[in-house]
Amino acid sequence: NGQADEASQVIGDLQNTFPDSQASELSYIVLADFYTMSEQYDLAESYLLMLAENYPESDYAAEALLEAALNAEKRESNQFRQSIQLLNQLVNTYSDSPLVFFAMRHQGDLLRKASDFSGAVSVYDNLIQKFPDHPNRYLAELSRLDCLLALANQNTTYDFKEIIVELERLLDLPDLPKEFQLEVRYKLAFIFSKIDQTSLSNKVILSIIDDFIDSDVRTGGFSSIESYWIARSLFLLCEHLNADNEEDECKKIYRMIIAYNLPGYQLAKQLLLEL
Repeated sequence: NGQADEASQVIGDLQNTFPDSQASELSYIVLADFYTMSEQYDLAESYLLMLAENYPESDYAAEALLEAALNAEKRESNQFRQSIQLLNQLVNTYSDSPLVFFAMRHQGDLLRKASDFSGAVSVYDNLIQKFPDHPNRYLAELSRLDCLLALANQNTTYDFKEIIVELERLLDLPDLPKEFQLEVRYKLAFIFSKIDQTSLSNKVILSIIDDFIDSDVRTGGFSSIESYWIARSLFLLCEHLNADNEEDECKKIYRMIIAYNLPGYQLAKQLLLEL
């Protein structure tokens, strides 16, 4: 009802009168949610840290550290230092929490955003080792390979051949979601293209067409993520076909992009007219 001051007074009374109650623990989350919604991330973070500090044995303590880290991330813009530290605190203090997998993965993602690719690889390596059977392990595997690709592009000791082997290994994992399979295949095709193995790159992309594109499927047949990776793969194939002066084959691919209403279909129309 817009009576924030009155609500804060009631919560303060609750915390003072029943400090050991579960309701008192939850009240810190209520306050934090309010400040997060009003984009006062510093206050939200402080109340969540109060919960973790005052009730370290609480069922909500690990969650509070995670939410504090997410608020710190919004507050810090591109620095992420406080957020990474809080995620690390969660991992070290509540090692048995089901939130540890997400916390470690997000820590790696933040390091990657900060261009600390070596640090991110180290986190992903630890995550994969700690959770070898986690159903979402493949997400960490792919993020790790993205970091290796970035390092390889920086002319470090990381080798594209090593990344190719890892990508091919990921494709052999059972029960992979289609979005993941498509992303891995695109990146495999991209790396083959980057090391001038165009025929192998095209072979991977043609396998996407064979395995994922049904002639009876049109708009709505793919998720947005599936459509994105299919489109990137087909545009990459067209680059190769254009370079080899195979205009007729390239026209077929552009028409496929248009027919399936894939991302970039307007660009495909324009490029088709220019051939």
